Amino acid sequence: MGDRNLVRAFVLVGGLLVLALVGALVAPYFIDWTAYRADFEREASKILGHKVVVEGTASARLLPFPSVTFNDVEVKDDDGSTLLTVARFRMDAELAPYLSGEIYIYSMTLDRPIVRLPVRPDHSVRWVVSDPKIPTGAKVVLQNVVIDHGTVVIEDKGLGRTQTLFDVNAKLSAGSLAGPVDGGGSFTVDGEPVDFDLSTGVPQDDGTLPLRITASNQALDGQITLDGKASAPKGVPSFVGTLSMLRPAPKLAALVAADDQAGPFTALKAQGEAASEGRTGRLDAAPLKASGAITLGPAHAAVSDLRVQAGGGPQPYVLTGSGDLDYGKAVRFSLKLKGEQVNVDALAEQKPANAAPTETSSKATRQTLEQRIEAMRRVLQKVPRPRMDGRVEISLPVVTAGDTTIRDVAFVAEPRRAGWKLDSFGAEFPGRTRLEASGDLTLDDAMGFTGDLLLASRQPSGFSDWLTGHVDPAVRSLTRAGFSARTTLTAQAQVFDNLEIDVGGDKITGRMARQEADGATTMTAKLSGGRVDLDAVLALSRLFTGHAHSIADADRFDLALDAGPVTFADGQADKVDADLSFDGDSLTVDHLKIAGLAGANLTSSGNLTDLNGGAPKGKLDVGLDAKDPKRFFAFLRELQPGIPLIEVLSRRAGQLAPLKLSGDVETIEGETGKKPTLLVRLDGTAAGTKIDLSSAIENGIYARTESGRFGLDLRFENDRPTVLLSQLGIPAAGAAPEQPLEVELSVSAAETGPAVTSATARSPGSEISIDGMVDVAPGGVTGANLALYMNSEDASPWLRALALDLGQSVNAVPVSLNASVIYQDGGWQVSGINGEVAGDTVDGDLEMPAGQPLGGRVKLSSLSLPWLANLAYGRPLVEATGTVDWSKSAFSPTLLPPVDGQLKLSAGRLDLLGGLTLSGVGADLQFTPTSLSLANLRGRLESAETTGTLVMRNAGGLAGFSLAAFGQGIDLAKYAPALSNGEGAARLDGEIRLETSGQSYQAMIASLSGAGNVTVANAKIPGVPPAVFKPLLAAADAPTFKPQADTAATWQRLSTGAAFPIDDVTSDFTVNGGKLDLAPVDLVQNGERLTVAANLNLAALTLGGNLNLVIDPGLDHVEGADPTVTYGLSGPTSDPRLTADTAALTNYLSVRALEREQARVEKMQEGLQEKLRLRREARFYRWREATAEAEHQAAEARLEAAAAAAAAIEQRQAAERAAAEKAAAAARRQQEAAAAAKAVTRNREDGAKASRNAPSLTFDPPPTGTQNPPPPKFEALPGVKNPLDF
Repeated sequence: MGDRNLVRAFVLVGGLLVLALVGALVAPYFIDWTAYRADFEREASKILGHKVVVEGTASARLLPFPSVTFNDVEVKDDDGSTLLTVARFRMDAELAPYLSGEIYIYSMTLDRPIVRLPVRPDHSVRWVVSDPKIPTGAKVVLQNVVIDHGTVVIEDKGLGRTQTLFDVNAKLSAGSLAGPVDGGGSFTVDGEPVDFDLSTGVPQDDGTLPLRITASNQALDGQITLDGKASAPKGVPSFVGTLSMLRPAPKLAALVAADDQAGPFTALKAQGEAASEGRTGRLDAAPLKASGAITLGPAHAAVSDLRVQAGGGPQPYVLTGSGDLDYGKAVRFSLKLKGEQVNVDALAEQKPANAAPTETSSKATRQTLEQRIEAMRRVLQKVPRPRMDGRVEISLPVVTAGDTTIRDVAFVAEPRRAGWKLDSFGAEFPGRTRLEASGDLTLDDAMGFTGDLLLASRQPSGFSDWLTGHVDPAVRSLTRAGFSARTTLTAQAQVFDNLEIDVGGDKITGRMARQEADGATTMTAKLSGGRVDLDAVLALSRLFTGHAHSIADADRFDLALDAGPVTFADGQADKVDADLSFDGDSLTVDHLKIAGLAGANLTSSGNLTDLNGGAPKGKLDVGLDAKDPKRFFAFLRELQPGIPLIEVLSRRAGQLAPLKLSGDVETIEGETGKKPTLLVRLDGTAAGTKIDLSSAIENGIYARTESGRFGLDLRFENDRPTVLLSQLGIPAAGAAPEQPLEVELSVSAAETGPAVTSATARSPGSEISIDGMVDVAPGGVTGANLALYMNSEDASPWLRALALDLGQSVNAVPVSLNASVIYQDGGWQVSGINGEVAGDTVDGDLEMPAGQPLGGRVKLSSLSLPWLANLAYGRPLVEATGTVDWSKSAFSPTLLPPVDGQLKLSAGRLDLLGGLTLSGVGADLQFTPTSLSLANLRGRLESAETTGTLVMRNAGGLAGFSLAAFGQGIDLAKYAPALSNGEGAARLDGEIRLETSGQSYQAMIASLSGAGNVTVANAKIPGVPPAVFKPLLAAADAPTFKPQADTAATWQRLSTGAAFPIDDVTSDFTVNGGKLDLAPVDLVQNGERLTVAANLNLAALTLGGNLNLVIDPGLDHVEGADPTVTYGLSGPTSDPRLTADTAALTNYLSVRALEREQARVEKMQEGLQEKLRLRREARFYRWREATAEAEHQAAEARLEAAAAAAAAIEQRQAAERAAAEKAAAAARRQQEAAAAAKAVTRNREDGAKASRNAPSLTFDPPPTGTQNPPPPKFEALPGVKNPLDF
């Protein structure tokens, strides 16, 4: 029963509950909730402090959760104006928390709210919530408060300015109606979307509200966070706290999900880590962080202790400073920053801290100026430019970018839409280069600048090396350089107004502009100044335009220059006054006056038109007056190298001074189908040479590509031939005859075919002419067929004038020659040579094909070996007197022709040295520029046949000589009659090989070496007697014969008219050091042996050596001496001399004579020895007596010294006693003094007695009775003095 009742109770309660729920769900739809608007308005007005009005409908529900909705809600100000309108307001709450006394609104939505915030003139704000009355009976929790498409209108009446925030969307939560509040959202201001995150605390007792708000913008890619306390005393808003800025901005979602204590940089760090792992692309901007203390007021914001970190990694770049923002009547900011050294490349790369360095980041590479400017533009373009007026002041001590170190960077700039306005900019670049600028800098599309610019370098070479990696020599010598101007710089135009250029202290002023349009560059300049170094100016301009170009490179130009002196390409002009222009088709020279240009004055005027039309027309008058043409043409050569005419004139310019030319260059109408003809007319003088030139060139300047007719008439005349010869490029020694020389050249050529050429040089008594046809091509002369005629009464002055040293003599050299000359395919052929040179007939044919040596034949009536040596060694071997000169002077360069050649040579005779002559000579003459040889030489020396080979070499003064010769049957009697035996023909056969080298004739002859052999038959040696021993002994046995005095005369008498015969002997010889040494030869006749060892000095042709004649004495032999005679051979080969040395023979005869006197001499020696013994004994006794006397005198001296010492001791003791007595007497006064005096007197008397009794020294001579004993009487031998008497 009880269980049934319990079930009925549950059913009843469940039924009631169902009915209640149905009622809660259905009843709200039948209730008019509009009646409750007044209650809502009243309570809401209390909470907000302003009147709240619900203009629209209201609705509510209780289940499943209580919910209320109001439409068109307004909050009105005291004056009736609307502060807030909400199109729809909805609020959802939970019932369970309400049971515990908490109102939990889990959802609140405000659709399209419009908030108006009026700002009074005193900067106070009329807030929507004013003096709120927050209920305290229950805690109201707001969760998920959504603002959808809201609008905030800020009306500043004092400034008359309205700022509107559109599309305000937010999601907020609050722990109570008083806070704290957390949430985030977004809005749009001035077309830029802004995301924000908001968190507040609860109001503090001091009236402040803790506030933290973070805002980010996608366009600026930055995030700003304010963290501090907000307050509104008297309605005036203010904020004091910290400011932090982060760029690039992290995602708000990452910030919301991050730990609250991590700060706004946590997301950026996570993004950097993701980038390092390859999960995120490269950032567009360098990482930037900023933090500082901020104070916000209604019209001003101030940031102090500002710290800016640029770049990522563990060591970002840090700047410190302060900032201000005025948003009163005029919105303007101010930012002042200072930093330390900054690496722009490290900031631009934006690599994470753990990223590996790349080649570009780890190693700086040199960049061009364009690359540097573009890199700077990209870096500056990434710097945020606030869209408001303001001022940025930054000071950096060192900035590094790539290979660039920039110091003392300081600038003041204001942002502009396209870039920055530089109020001032200053920096020091490499090379101690200062850059200062002020003006407008554009960055977006291309870098440009308009304003004042100053660049000053105190080390231009360092600046050039940094900027281009190259230092022009003209820049290296500069101590300073720079410019200042009002500039407009873009990629298409560079304009410099009020230009002032300083190049090493030299200043140029004016205007310069360079523009590019339609692919053409136009240069306009109007400059004036004093000294101008154009090399330096152009070199400096290449620093900015590139090494291959300069600022002067242009397709069109209009130039006016008035300056001086002006230097260019090592040339200098004292004054330049020029006004010329070129518009791409016409060149107009109003005037061009250049004074003192490398020693020359130039003038020109005129115009040329249709330069691009293919048929230029016009006329230019030209003038040249050069006092120093060498300087002028050297300048032109350096300016325009490779032009043949300038190259030739520069080499001969030294012979052209003074040079004065005038004339004109004109183009006239050509024939039909032809280009205009160019006429060149010049006349004047050059160093006294009259010049007359007239030339006509069909097709004018196009003649190089379009062949036409050509004519040239050129005439030179000068009374000083050497001057004209040197001007023609023919070396002249200044020894030409003083007679006029005239040179004429005429060339006439058709469009095709060879040119008819005639050239003549004539002077009184001499003429040379060439006439014929010459084939000319663009590359030069390709062929010629000429007739050569040469005739001169005396060519030696002209040879000397032309510095042609052919070894000729100083005598007259008449010449008469004819030949035919053919040049074809690079080869020469000179045929039909005939005539006479210095009386010797010449006949021959020569040919020299291209790339091959000279060949042919030459036949001469005579030839000289010394002349060939002169050609080979550049120095004559035989003097004018005909004597051989082995000179020490160094060899000159060879006089041989600079070609290789091999000729068949034949000569009627060949003159050798020493009067020797070969006749009927034939040889192969071979030569190179450094050697000459006669191979297979054949000839006759009188009737003897001779053959051989001779080679002479000269390599730069180091010469060589070699000879191999053989002769047989030479008649010795003809060349040395004294050697002929007279009983038949004396004959000489021989062979010789010689080799030497050196730098002079003397050095060569001194180092001559070689070998050979010689055979002599039927000859004799005069002055050497055979079979002479018996007559010699007979003369020596005479009683009056004295060997020392009579031997030489006796030998000379026996040798007169005698000669030692040579039947047939052969000897080898060697040559060393210029001396020929014969091997020793023994000649034996009648028991006598004659040994001959001779030598020949080849330089002096003098003989040397000795002959040794050994005689067999037979029974007259003596020990230690042989009868020998030595001869010395000396003197020239034409007159040799034999000098007999009879010393050995004299010795032999002397020894033989002395043996008979030996016994008598020995007996005399015995007596002399006894006498010497006695003398030695007497000397001993005298020595002993002298020693004893010396000892006695020494003893007496010792006694005297002892007595003197005793007296000295006594005197010292007496002095000591006197001093003691005097000390005692001082106490006793006069009485004791008297006693002391008596004692002293007594002591003195005692001393006197002692002195009288002491032995005395005497220096008087001894008594006369004590005399020295008489010397002993010494009986000497007759004629022998006593040896003891000294």
